[in-house]
This record gives sequence, structure tokens and C-alpha cells, in this order.
Amino acid sequence: MQSIDKLLIILLMVTIALEASTIIYSASLMGVCGKLKIISKVENPDISMFRIDCLNVTEDYTAIMLTAEMYNPNPYAITVHHVKISVYVNEIQLIRSINESTFRIEPLSRFRYVKIEYVRNDYFVDAILSHLSNGEESIVEALLDTSFSIHPNELRRFPFKAILSFKTDILGIVLSKINEGLPEDILIETPSHLYKLRIIYVHLLWGEVSESYVEVIGFARVKNIGDETVSFKEVVYEAILNNETIYREEKRLTQSIPPGSICIIPLKFDIPAHVIKRAWCLHVKNNEESTLVLRAYLVFQGKEILLFERDAYIETDIFKIHYLK
Repeated sequence: MQSIDKLLIILLMVTIALEASTIIYSASLMGVCGKLKIISKVENPDISMFRIDCLNVTEDYTAIMLTAEMYNPNPYAITVHHVKISVYVNEIQLIRSINESTFRIEPLSRFRYVKIEYVRNDYFVDAILSHLSNGEESIVEALLDTSFSIHPNELRRFPFKAILSFKTDILGIVLSKINEGLPEDILIETPSHLYKLRIIYVHLLWGEVSESYVEVIGFARVKNIGDETVSFKEVVYEAILNNETIYREEKRLTQSIPPGSICIIPLKFDIPAHVIKRAWCLHVKNNEESTLVLRAYLVFQGKEILLFERDAYIETDIFKIHYLK
């Protein structure tokens, strides 16, 4: 009888042990499932603010500050493993910023990422040439690419994009101002004669755009309303940006206009890349706003006779990507 009681006690203990093991095993499974469930609900960080600011510009470099504010919407911390920011103008890469360091964003918290880059101004010259060859239109794209994790070896990619476009009409504005006041008479006085010319029409447009220069071509239709033949041997072009003369070129011209005749005077000048680079520096220092003045002179008997002088207001938006959610 005692042996039977002992056997029953042993069986009871084994049963209790098995049930306890089952409970522990079930609890372990629930814990694993619980973890998997949490991971499946991980949300991407949210970019609540992104901006590009120009800090300084020299003759060769432009200092850029890239700022991104990231928000962690999860109830647990995440680790950001790298940040790559690229900025393109008409698919030409201006900025390539890579940071391989890691940083932690606490639960339901914000983190402000700041990186300063120094960009060669030659890249901006390429962007300006692209803008002109594209009909004075540009699309600016800012791409942010990063990876984050909750646990090691569980990287999740998180991309972000901000886009804006802008358009200018530099030559169009200059031309409209030149031609809206025509006809305009030019009087040339010498000790023995008085010469009279009338500008009937002026036309300018962008010509060839290469890596080293941009060409401006056009013509001026001029009538001799005086009694003497007028002959020109040179034409002079000037460009003034924000009160600084950035370009001046004298070009040979063989042109004679008999009395009562209308003559087509060809206009053509090339703006080299180093002039565009200087223009970029002046333009950015003035918050991407500029006043451009174009002038042309006809040289008659050693004197510069003003053919036209008009200005244009220019505004661009390369550094005006300010995304705020």
C-alpha cells in the first residue's frame, strides 16, 4: 500500500513538472511572438524639417549647411547608421554629403542633424550653364537616404525627397525693356557734323552653351535718319551685376549706314566660365537676388556711342529648399 502511495506521489510530481514546463515554454513562445509583433510595427522616422543654407561664399568654394530634423515615432529608441544627402540641379549633382557615423534617437523624440559641406563653385557654374541651356528653367532635387535599426543587423532603409523648380527670363526682361521704348534716337555730334541714328529693334537670345562659355547672339536694326554716312569699327559689350562690372569685351565691327538706310548690326558676345563663377559669388552673397545690367556701345571715331542699356532682376531658388512639415 505504501509503495502504491509513493508511486502516486511520484506521478503527481511528474505531472506538475510537465505542466510547469508547458507554461514556461508557452510563456517563452508568447514572448518571442510579442517581440516579433513589436518589430512588425516599427515606423520609419519622420522628417519634420529639412533645409539647405548658404553660410559663406569665396572665389572658389561655397559653404553649405544641411539640416534635417528627424522624429522617432516609436516607443523605443532607434539607431541611425548613416546619412547621405545629395542635391541635384537638372540632374547635375551639386552636393554629395555622406556621414557614416551612428547616432541614437530616443523614443518619441526629435534629433537635429547638421552637416557643413564645402562645394566647389565650378559645380555651380555647370548648374548655371544647364539652367540657361534648358530655357532658363531648373528643377532642384534634394535626396536624403539613411538606414536605421532597433536591434543589430536589422537595418531598415529610409529615403526622403524634396523638390522645387524655378524659372528666370533674363534676356526676355532685358529685351522687353529695350524695345518697349523704341524708336530711340541717337545723336552723334562732331565739330563739323551731326549724325542721327534711330534704333528700330533689338533682339538677343542664348546661343551655344558649352563647358567654358555661354554665347549671346542677336542683332540691332538701326536706321540712319541723318544726312551723313555713319561707319562703325567696333562694338563694346558690358555686363554689370549688383553694381560690379563682371564683363567687358570689345569686338571688331565693319558697318556703314548710308543716309536714309536701315542696317542690321550683328550682335554676338561670349561670356566665359570665370565670369559666370564671379557672377555666382555676387549672386549668392545677395541671397540669390541680383540686378543685371547689359550695355552695348558702338564705337564711332574713337567715341563710345550707347546702343542700349537695360537691366533685369534675377532670382533663383537653389538654396531655398526649406521643407517644414
